[in-house]
Amino acid sequence: MHKIKLLFKYFPIRIQHQDLTMLSFNSGIFNYVLSFDCFEHIPHYKKALKEIFRVLKPNGKLLFSVPFDLNSQSNLVRATISEGEIKHLTTPEYHGDPLSKKGCLSFYTFGWELLEDLRKAGFKNAYIILFWSDKYCYLGGEQILICAEK
Repeated sequence: MHKIKLLFKYFPIRIQHQDLTMLSFNSGIFNYVLSFDCFEHIPHYKKALKEIFRVLKPNGKLLFSVPFDLNSQSNLVRATISEGEIKHLTTPEYHGDPLSKKGCLSFYTFGWELLEDLRKAGFKNAYIILFWSDKYCYLGGEQILICAEK
């Protein structure tokens, strides 16, 4: 415990909680933005993609994961928000949330359309990496990492 306190004394860690659709950061300041299983919970994820594009430096990279259906060309919209009300378009799907027993509502399951969404947000290159390894314990189906370059 003492080592952790000492570490924070010299390297204070400040965790920020921000809305990905309205970041407070200046434009062009990050080399990388990493996001893991987040965009499906953002009703207006396209706005978040544009905002991330804004804060990346030239040639900056966005690396992220989302629920992705390799067999679907289009994104599945599970729910929308209109006039402050959630409208479910499919059976509601909730993902684990340490702050709520109910979980966190998933608005989307993404398909290949997501790559075009990234290009429309300004990214010059968007692609998907699939990986699997019993050696490194990436088990089950393919693991998916989505990459976009400014």
